[in-house]
Amino acid sequence: MKKFMIILIAVFAGVVSGCATGAVYTKMVPPDYSIQKKQPYILAVQTSGGKETNPAWVSQISSESFKEALVESINKSGAFSRIVIADHADYMLDVDIVDLAQPWWGGIDMTVTMTAEWKLTSMKDKVVVFQENITKPYKAAFGDALLAVERLRMANEGAARENIREGLKKLSELTLAAESKVDSAKQPSTGTSFVGGKPAASVLAKKTGDGLPLPVRAEETTAEPTVKPEPIPQNIQRSGYTLEYETMVSSLTKGAFDSALAQADMLYQKSQKTDGAKQNKYLALLERGKVALAARKFDQSIADLQEAEKRFLTIEGTISLTEGFGSILTDDTAMEYEAEMHEKLMISPYLIIAYLSTGDFNGAIVERNRTITKINQYIQEKPDERAYLENPFARYLTAIMYEMEDKKDDANIEYKKLKWDQEIVRIDSKKGKTTDLVILVDVGLAPQKTQVKWGPMPIPGVGVVGFAYAEYAPTPSEVATCNIYLDEESIGSAKLLYDLENTVITQYHKNKPALQAKIVARMTAKATTQFAAKMAAKEV
Repeated sequence: MKKFMIILIAVFAGVVSGCATGAVYTKMVPPDYSIQKKQPYILAVQTSGGKETNPAWVSQISSESFKEALVESINKSGAFSRIVIADHADYMLDVDIVDLAQPWWGGIDMTVTMTAEWKLTSMKDKVVVFQENITKPYKAAFGDALLAVERLRMANEGAARENIREGLKKLSELTLAAESKVDSAKQPSTGTSFVGGKPAASVLAKKTGDGLPLPVRAEETTAEPTVKPEPIPQNIQRSGYTLEYETMVSSLTKGAFDSALAQADMLYQKSQKTDGAKQNKYLALLERGKVALAARKFDQSIADLQEAEKRFLTIEGTISLTEGFGSILTDDTAMEYEAEMHEKLMISPYLIIAYLSTGDFNGAIVERNRTITKINQYIQEKPDERAYLENPFARYLTAIMYEMEDKKDDANIEYKKLKWDQEIVRIDSKKGKTTDLVILVDVGLAPQKTQVKWGPMPIPGVGVVGFAYAEYAPTPSEVATCNIYLDEESIGSAKLLYDLENTVITQYHKNKPALQAKIVARMTAKATTQFAAKMAAKEV
């Protein structure tokens, strides 16, 4: 059997850079940006010209991510009154990414220049009131990130950020004249919901162009909607599960793994006894198993991870992929936690490491086979979710184990899926017996869920409906690079294998519109049912 020495280093502080990932919309929003003149009109937004990122190639900016960044920038700066769908807007803003000039070689500093066409059209008479190509560069210096692919992504985000900043500045300087779609003289009194100029008898969920849920009448109407209720998002302070684990996380960041394990065990025991926390029992077990792995308590890690996974697979499918991303729902706090896909797909790779650490190679082989089976199964069931369900960490461990079994062809298959041609060359060029040293650095904290509350939304005759959902927030990175030293001599640096945070957040924003629409429909149905029950009781 081929010899490998595998070292797992757990660092709970941040994420190192690595292979090509798409621009993250939050990094394209100008921070603390404000404008002097705010336009008092209603805006609709469209974007085009973006490209999806191929992980094996170079970082790009998708139209969807750019739109999210643009919408958030407008909302944060107050550049316009609000953003709605096109039919109900005073102006339509079209921003087309004409060119994203990127360096074709990996230089020390990476400069990207974005050219975007900004066009503002009056929806009243379809006249273009502003049209200009805006070109802005941004340089990511070598000190910003060690790897070129990471610097390129940062340069992409910076160029988009500066383009948005300049575009909004130019729009704020315009002198616009338009009749607002919302006539203040027709505003209903507080506590009354109007749709189409009439009190709404009931509401259903409908998606707007910017992905937000919009209340509409259940019955079709030919009347032009002039006023509609719009829930206002309110950020809620972290509480509950996230706060409970802060002490444990603090111990992890200090490298006090034994203390962290003791705290994780205490929280698990609490989940067993407290009625309100029982729905988190297996999540707490999953947390304890992962911390046990970092603390080198491999047998406990194996037992905890396997028990948690068994339960997650038992209830698999009872919550849809979309709903799983928003597991904080009003009046749904009694739901048992169902692990999301990326969490379930990480269990077997960690079990592989735990088994190898105990010297149980056969146990590791079983988990290796289960890992690949699960990935292929999930991708076959949801082929459009491949980018989210693919797990390079699991693929790499699988390839290593095939090499340990001297199964070069099987290992090459996994390396081809990872698009790691250099590893294939390495295998084919090896001669004689050698021992390879593999260092896996487990870095960072997963993106955290924070509760976002929408409402109150008044429904005449029913009452006030509000709901909450989970918003993923990136965890600030404290680790920029990871250099490897042997006998006090540098032998290179670690490369990013799997950016889990970016994968999770990208998938979340893809599913967010459907999530919001489902929650609105669910909450409205509950309110309508309660209202009908009250009316029936009165009649009796």
